[in-house]
Amino acid sequence: NITLPNVPDGLGVGGLQVAGGANVGSANWVGAKLPSQKINKGKTEVTIEQTSQQALLNWQTFNVGRNTKVTFDQSKGGKDAPKWVAFNKIKDPTGDPSQILGSIKADGQVYLINGNGVIFGANSQVNARGLTVSSLPINDNLITSGLLNNPSAQFLFSGLAIPGTTGGAPAFTPEAALAVNGGKYGDIIVQKGAKLESPTNEAKEGGRITLVGPNVRNEGSISTPDGQTILAAGLQVGFRESADPSLRGLNVAVGKVADPVAGDYAGGVSNSGIIDANRGNITLTGRDVNQSGVLTSTTSVAFNGRIDLLAEYDKFVSTSGGGITLFDGATGTVNLGRESLIRILPELKSKETTTGTELTLRSQVNITGRTARFGQDSVLLAPNALVNVKLGKINIINPGQVTATSEFSRSEGQAFFDQGALIDVSGSIAVPVPVSQNIIKVQLRGDELANSPLQRTGILRGATISVDIRDQGVFQQQMWAGTPLADLSGFINLIQKGVGQLTVGGGSVNISAGESVVMATGSKIDVSGGSIKYTGGTVQTTHLLSKGRLINIRDARPDEVYDGIVNGDAVEARIKWNVRNTFRNPLAPNGGRFEEESISGGAGGKLAITAPKMTLGGVFQGNTFDGERQRIIPAANSSLTLNFTAERFVTAGSLLNGIISPTPPKVIFQSDVLQLKRGAIRFIFLANY
Repeated sequence: NITLPNVPDGLGVGGLQVAGGANVGSANWVGAKLPSQKINKGKTEVTIEQTSQQALLNWQTFNVGRNTKVTFDQSKGGKDAPKWVAFNKIKDPTGDPSQILGSIKADGQVYLINGNGVIFGANSQVNARGLTVSSLPINDNLITSGLLNNPSAQFLFSGLAIPGTTGGAPAFTPEAALAVNGGKYGDIIVQKGAKLESPTNEAKEGGRITLVGPNVRNEGSISTPDGQTILAAGLQVGFRESADPSLRGLNVAVGKVADPVAGDYAGGVSNSGIIDANRGNITLTGRDVNQSGVLTSTTSVAFNGRIDLLAEYDKFVSTSGGGITLFDGATGTVNLGRESLIRILPELKSKETTTGTELTLRSQVNITGRTARFGQDSVLLAPNALVNVKLGKINIINPGQVTATSEFSRSEGQAFFDQGALIDVSGSIAVPVPVSQNIIKVQLRGDELANSPLQRTGILRGATISVDIRDQGVFQQQMWAGTPLADLSGFINLIQKGVGQLTVGGGSVNISAGESVVMATGSKIDVSGGSIKYTGGTVQTTHLLSKGRLINIRDARPDEVYDGIVNGDAVEARIKWNVRNTFRNPLAPNGGRFEEESISGGAGGKLAITAPKMTLGGVFQGNTFDGERQRIIPAANSSLTLNFTAERFVTAGSLLNGIISPTPPKVIFQSDVLQLKRGAIRFIFLANY
């Protein structure tokens, strides 16, 4: 805790004060007019009018008073205003961090860079398309070439010198941290009550909020719908664009966390506030990642939510393979605090739909480090999601060489689940769907009748039928839906479904650790299937005529010849000489019936645990439910895989024998704990010796 000076409103000493010699056109003030201010209803309004797409602005102090609103006017950018960038470098010789106590507004991107640190006070508000705050110096090489145009894999922010590369970027020497601060760069702190927001647009293209420093702490509220929130702690931080469609944003790399002179003081990132990124990504990365607050996202039919807690650091540059690549250096700790919450929910109220039987992009939660602790009553809730907990050690091959590389190995690492800790990826429950969605009309042609040669030349060729896709079964080892007479899979896959219906299946949880996985009594992992709740309504399907018999289309056989089709009161019949005739008979059975509300169960999920030692005192839940129409083809069971293995090294740094089982597994199921319905879950046990 430090005592900070009072912040005056508006422009002036101790508030918003431009650097000495900062005049329009000078090297200290490029791409914008000097700030102006006015008083409006007792508030001080400061405006910086940007005149070019990139502005480089130097300040002696950048402190925003409680009654001050700062606007970066980037309107000259027009529709491209979100791409306009204002770089603000603050060099306060007193060593005080910048204090943001009022508000900041920008339609484009704002960078605040102060080696002393930046604090967002309890009532501060920021609304910007992009906000990047750093207490580490920014790499001027990348400002010149383009922030992500980085073939030399240099860190964008670094408090340590970066060597140049042959034929690549020149060396970068950062401005040193002030002696008054012990030669240490300051932290980035968002206090309780502060609100940082990067709004989305109509096209659902969100912005980004990035906080970078030796240590980063959020106690307030951060919101980046359709965008990305990044909290990265270390003395070197770099970025590159992600090629993974599940991460529509940046990959983050943390380098060194210790300074040869100032010591080991960096790498801690913590969230005790609320971070919200609907349909977007939240990344917390450093040596020690502490999540004791709320991290939330959502998933739609088009875009997934993703949350990454990455205790990875000491990344280094290598020329192995002829290119320049960043390799992992070390792993740290991830801690999910008591009663903390990570949540990615499907947007059940959305009216958006898509085709298919599952989401193209599913929700993801990724946790990487050496150790991970799921605190008492901590909750990770993400229906139908993919949860990956990957714990181990980084093995560096040829350390100290420019061609050094590294690989992740399960030779160390532990996962611990405290009492009441919960991972729940069970499917969405009781998703309301009209029963009419199951009734489709299909015109039967050659492709649909490919496996029914008798019907290809019969009355069904070219006919339009109505089927209930919930009618399913097996005929001569071929699975069918709707009717055994035709392959309707192509039509079924075109049915429009909402995100709730596409998330009824249980998700997948994969936990791997090189030492052990320990689950205390009362902890729980749930991969159960969810359910669909079909509303009541009238159901009408086609019937066929065969020698005077009336046969429901679901009961028809491909090896029988039919001479009539009944759709409602319309009867199409082959009456003589293979001539078709269609007529209406009001007395004909129309095949319609009222169906009461019903439930259909979703597939169970998957749970896999890999570690040489396990103490599993918690609960694994993988329930599935079979509705009345799922008796022949029930919902897929959940599965549990226990893999009692690890990996080990030789001194040279390469894997020896790959997978090993240093501890012979002993598996005991107690009758009072293991309570399963028949076929509810599938078990797989693996061990190598």
